Amino acid sequence: IGFFLHIPFPSFELFRLLPERNEIIRGLLGADLVGFHSYDYARHFLSAALRLCGHDQQLGHIDVDGRAVRVDVFPMSIDFGRFSRAPDTPGVRSEASRLREEIGDRKLILSVDRLDYTKGLLQRLEAYDLFLRDNSRYRDRVVLSLLVVPSRTSVPQYEQLKHELDEAIGRIASAYGGITTSPVLCHFGTVAFDTLAALYGIADVALVTPIRDGMNLVAKEYVATRSDERGALVLSEMAGAAMELGEALQVNPMDCHGVANAILLALEMPAEEQAARMAAMRKRIARYDVSRWAGDFVEQLEQTATTAEDGIPRLDGESKADMLSCFRESARRLLFLDYDGTLVPFRERPDKACPDDLVRELLSRLAAREGTRVVVVSGRDRETLDRFLRSLPIGLVAEHGAWLAERPGSWRQFRPLRSDWKSEIRSLMEFYVDRTPGAMVEEKAYSLAWHYRMTQPDLGRVRSRSLLVDLYSRTAGMKLDVLEGSRVIEVRNAEINKGEAALAFLRNGRWGFVLALGDDLTDEDLFRAMPRRAWTIKVGRGETRARHRLKDPDAVRAVLEELCEEEENG
Repeated sequence: IGFFLHIPFPSFELFRLLPERNEIIRGLLGADLVGFHSYDYARHFLSAALRLCGHDQQLGHIDVDGRAVRVDVFPMSIDFGRFSRAPDTPGVRSEASRLREEIGDRKLILSVDRLDYTKGLLQRLEAYDLFLRDNSRYRDRVVLSLLVVPSRTSVPQYEQLKHELDEAIGRIASAYGGITTSPVLCHFGTVAFDTLAALYGIADVALVTPIRDGMNLVAKEYVATRSDERGALVLSEMAGAAMELGEALQVNPMDCHGVANAILLALEMPAEEQAARMAAMRKRIARYDVSRWAGDFVEQLEQTATTAEDGIPRLDGESKADMLSCFRESARRLLFLDYDGTLVPFRERPDKACPDDLVRELLSRLAAREGTRVVVVSGRDRETLDRFLRSLPIGLVAEHGAWLAERPGSWRQFRPLRSDWKSEIRSLMEFYVDRTPGAMVEEKAYSLAWHYRMTQPDLGRVRSRSLLVDLYSRTAGMKLDVLEGSRVIEVRNAEINKGEAALAFLRNGRWGFVLALGDDLTDEDLFRAMPRRAWTIKVGRGETRARHRLKDPDAVRAVLEELCEEEENG
């Protein structure tokens, strides 16, 4: 599924006002590829997805329940060849001669737009009025040709806009017009292609100043038609086309003085400067025309739909059947299971991520079978693991390998460790807590964790980057590891990791079946320590040494359920 938005995506401060904001974001994330005209619009969408639904992005990819959604920029364009060839066609040449005779020797300023409040028509006329007032020498030397295409004529607000537009044109005409000439020529309706191309071809200035516009193809059509490389484009910086047409005279459409000054600059621009600006814009539009835009979008959609997820296959079908068969046929089995993000989903506060009845039941059923050993390998402290998993006949690893237990409550230190470094690191983390509402420090016996899951996402990302830099600098030469997990940064002794702790259990016998499940960077040490024949499974997205991948904790529970059934049926 590909979705392309032809209008601007609003900033989060506006979008958050919608009562159905979450539903809209979730709906759009149902697509495989979401496209926008400009990076600004994509950035607004990514911000809304993060702040409303908690979906972070990496290089334009969002992980939505284990499915990759790509967000990218595809600036829509025009049929460049059609407009570029138009001035040489008989019909356009005839129309250009007729229009030039009608206008006389006056310079032509062209405005082409739908009747819409977003197009800034009233502000445009106000700026033109100001230009004529401040530059009296141009009053009988210029004419503004206003081509307004009807839009939503049955809506009262648009009917009112048409009325206000007529009044503004009348005021300008009465103030600066003569007996036989008017400074504004307004045509309310559509025109044939030959007439439109002729207007583009003879216009000295194109005045394109919408208050907000997704792209605005009028600006591109004007540039494409000017094969003579003459004319000047005054373009609103609020139009998506401004991102590509940097050589245009860009203006704030709400700044009437600025627009008036830009009109003067455009009329007096030397021919050499016109040619240089126009040539650069034409080259860019010719290279990325509408066919290239459509082809690019479809090509990216096909790639998004067919690209394997980091080359790591999901555990399903034949691979799952092989694993279940190996489990069933082995006399001794060893299972290493991470806790947060693997057995249970993440929660805003770590203390809220308690195991539910299903998790406890699955662990109990697996561990109760003859020849099967279950070990939960976690970064949690001993007290929390005892509280969460008490009475279960399983092994435990706490603080990423600092503590081991054959059963809950029977803890032993894996190896002697230092903790005298904690006061210095704690003070640094607390400094960042004070500056980051919602952040917190979790202290364990031999590690410290700075959590920012409850912070405003953008602020949390910025603060976490700064904290990482400070931690790397502060811990240099201290034999400490700085680890980044899912919205948590942890500092621990370098001598320990989950892989080293797992080896203590692996050495305790010969195992026919070994399984390791984990979701974050700390679990890569666990995967690295596993024997070659082991089944290693990454939960969620991201680079990994694991051989297979599962979507989320629900998928993990489903696999554990199947293992239980294999054992019990066997």
